[in-house]
Amino acid sequence: MATTTTQSPGPASLAGGPPTTRSKSRVSVAGAAFLAILNCDIVVTGRDFIAFLLQVLLQPLFFLFIFGKVLPGIGFARQGFAAYCCPVSRP
Repeated sequence: MATTTTQSPGPASLAGGPPTTRSKSRVSVAGAAFLAILNCDIVVTGRDFIAFLLQVLLQPLFFLFIFGKVLPGIGFARQGFAAYCCPVSRP
């Protein structure tokens, strides 16, 4: 596993001493990047929460409408195709 060495201006380098080095593995760099992107996504979703909630609630209904009504109506699927989209559990 490779490591990256970054130089950060520590107290010794600010005082004129040798710079301090800090070693980070690729996993920790990737983890930090993932957390930064996740934080950004959470902030954006929080701003548009109502639109996000409507999309989450309406998207399954639109899928059922398109695959259950529209596609069989125009001949791209058989009439019983809606049963595959919304299976009902039978005892």
